[in-house]
Amino acid sequence: MTLFSNTTRIAFALAGSMLACNAAATTPDTAGLEIYSARIGDGQVQAARKFDCSESIYVFVQSDATRDRRSTIEARWTNPAGRVVKAGERAFEPMPSGGVYAWDGIDINAAGSALDNLLGAMFDPAAGFEDAIGEWRVEVSVDGVTMAPLAVEVLC
Repeated sequence: MTLFSNTTRIAFALAGSMLACNAAATTPDTAGLEIYSARIGDGQVQAARKFDCSESIYVFVQSDATRDRRSTIEARWTNPAGRVVKAGERAFEPMPSGGVYAWDGIDINAAGSALDNLLGAMFDPAAGFEDAIGEWRVEVSVDGVTMAPLAVEVLC
């Protein structure tokens, strides 16, 4: 015995297909987006994977295509000790040459008092940066869709 007639089953199948198509159509497309870590030096963005403790680290997401004005990135910065030390959200902005970009960044700061860091630095240039040295993980999502995480190395 069947619970639904063939006509009812076809109607459910069509409704399910329509829902699946609508979900796919409203899911943000991350194809064509480029994600990279960088430093800014001499007024230029320079892609990089290794950084010094004194540098600011940036993550950029860019595309040659346009995106909805409400499109955003979220970035979560996890230090080598596994602690999320910063999370931020930013909107995409137009690039002068066409396309769009969004970015987030972090400054690596020493822990401890200034005097401890100054005295420690006389003997060890990495003093106060113990939690910063090593591999950082940057998790980026675009409009809620998670992209492949980036790994960056901080050396002192």
